[in-house]
Amino acid sequence: MKYLFKSSLMILALSMFFISCRNENNKEEKSEVQQLMDDPDAEVKVKENKIKIETDEKEIKIKKEDGEYKKKVETENGESKVKIDDGEYKKKVDN
Repeated sequence: MKYLFKSSLMILALSMFFISCRNENNKEEKSEVQQLMDDPDAEVKVKENKIKIETDEKEIKIKKEDGEYKKKVETENGESKVKIDDGEYKKKVDN
């Protein structure tokens, strides 16, 4: 009886350890866009095919055109554009 109780207690402790570690990793894996959308100071506008997120430091625009996603990031230092076409990323940076 002692052996059964100790075994089940050990299995319960290990399962709780693995579950708690898994939840911490999910919190850290938020993308930049998700972090900005959660920011209370950010202004988020969502239209049919467009998302616009505006903060004090940067402005991000994401739109879908003809099955392609285009992401435009404007910061104080410059502008970068990313085009996602069939899983390929094409990046253009203007300073």
